[in-house]
Amino acid sequence: MTPLSPVIKRLTKEIDDHVPGALRRMTNYIDHKIINEVCVNCDQLTDPTTYKNKVDAMEYQISGICEKCQPDFFGPTTTPKKRKGRI
Repeated sequence: MTPLSPVIKRLTKEIDDHVPGALRRMTNYIDHKIINEVCVNCDQLTDPTTYKNKVDAMEYQISGICEKCQPDFFGPTTTPKKRKGRI
């Protein structure tokens, strides 16, 4: 399990404590990391175009959490299995 980033901990606490501008600081932090293709949690460079599935790549574009860290936040990724027969 990847430890939670101290920056994310601090920004989350500021939001929880209703510190003015905290949500904007969190959003700016995440946006900056996504633009630079760096994980908001582990600070590693990442390339969403190489992720195993499109859902994980889309999640990175939303949260800035890389493929490696996503299971720590959201649980394991499961790809729906195609069923034969009826829908």
